[in-house]
Amino acid sequence: MKHPNIRPALKIEAAVISKMRCCQAFSLVEVTLALGIITFGMVALFGLLPVGLLSVKNATESAGATNAAVKFSNAIRMAETEDGIAYRAFVGENIVDYSVGGGTVEVPLFSLALGGAQTDVENEERLIAAITIIPPETQGLTGKAFISIAWPAKSSYEDGVWSNHEGSLTTGIQFLPQR
Repeated sequence: MKHPNIRPALKIEAAVISKMRCCQAFSLVEVTLALGIITFGMVALFGLLPVGLLSVKNATESAGATNAAVKFSNAIRMAETEDGIAYRAFVGENIVDYSVGGGTVEVPLFSLALGGAQTDVENEERLIAAITIIPPETQGLTGKAFISIAWPAKSSYEDGVWSNHEGSLTTGIQFLPQR
């Protein structure tokens, strides 16, 4: 016995499957439009890349300058003395002498690596610093120091102002010379 409905059902199913296969692909216009949108987004992202890299560079140099300022201020605060009048501070690789009641001492520091160490390697030269130490008038009073650091190392400092710099940091400290 034959079932008359078997053949027509297969034909309907085959027609539905073939119709689904032809409608599952993207047209050329849709693919082109999608690629255009993706390309526009990628160009925008690549355009932001230099800005992000510059921000990272400035953040790195700012952090290095901050570490150097802390190092220099600690060196000034920890100055050594034998008589309580004449003091010697080891600021970076430099020996800085000042005395209670003495005049202002200016200390330029060139060719600094990040963190404040002096270097002879050109690729490591990132910072430059200018330190001003104002010793106390008499024993028992506090002195002052101003530490200014700029980057890149080719910056110049004149009359308390940096020129040709990408960034700078200046801090002031008070210190009480210890006996």
